Order: sequence, then C-alpha cells, then structure tokens
Amino acid sequence: MTTIALNICLLSVINLLIVIESTSSMENSTIVFDFKNDNYEEITLCETYEDIIYPTIGKTSAGVDMLIVNTPEHRQGIRISMCQNIGQPCNNLNNFVPSGYVTACKQQYTYRELVSLGANNQIIKDKFEFPSSCSCALYRIRN
Repeated sequence: MTTIALNICLLSVINLLIVIESTSSMENSTIVFDFKNDNYEEITLCETYEDIIYPTIGKTSAGVDMLIVNTPEHRQGIRISMCQNIGQPCNNLNNFVPSGYVTACKQQYTYRELVSLGANNQIIKDKFEFPSSCSCALYRIRN
C-alpha cells in the first residue's frame, strides 16, 4: 500500500517548495518540485509584514520580561514576520475547503538567543520569543 503525503512549505515570497513524499513497503523516495521559474505564480494565503527590530525588552522562554542589551555599540537585530490578518480566513481557498472546515491565518513564533541583563545587572544570554511567520491553518468545526 502506498501513502502519499503532500507537504506545502511557504518559505518566503521567492521560495515556495511543494514536497510530495511517497512511501511504500518496497520503496522510500522524495520528489521535490522547485517553482522558482516563470511557469508558476505564487499565491499568498496569508498577508505578512516583515521588519527588522532592535528590541530592548522581551519575554524569555520562561515567560519572564527582561531587558535586552541593544546599544549603538552592541546592536542585536531580529527579523520578524507578522500576520496582517490573524484569525481571518486564508486568501484564495474558499472553493477548496471541504464542508465542516474553516481556514484561518495564524501567527507563528520562534526563539532567538540574545544578550540581556540578568539578576544584579549581569550580562547573560537568554532565549526570547519573536513572531517568525504566518501560516494558514485548517480547522475542523466541532458539532
């Protein structure tokens, strides 16, 4: 029996890869299609806004607000990507979503290690949470 999984990865406006994995008891192979040429037009499912920020305060992975070192001598820039339509239906999918399901744009986060001020003003490294991408999520409606 063959199982086909379709994984859609929205990496950036330039890089859209669709990976189709085909697995069976006799073979295990991956076929990768690269859509960077002019034959394909990328359709954005969720609008995003990208920026580089230089934070001075942030929430650590432990949930603690801490001061982040960001001075003219020691700049720590972070690239962020923010959903512009969090909780709204994903673009261009209305005709493809089966009955009993809805789509919504969802903010994704990642952790970045930055130099910060710890207890007694000691310089330490800690992980801080930042918005990293926007995904289109499919939700089943519960009855």
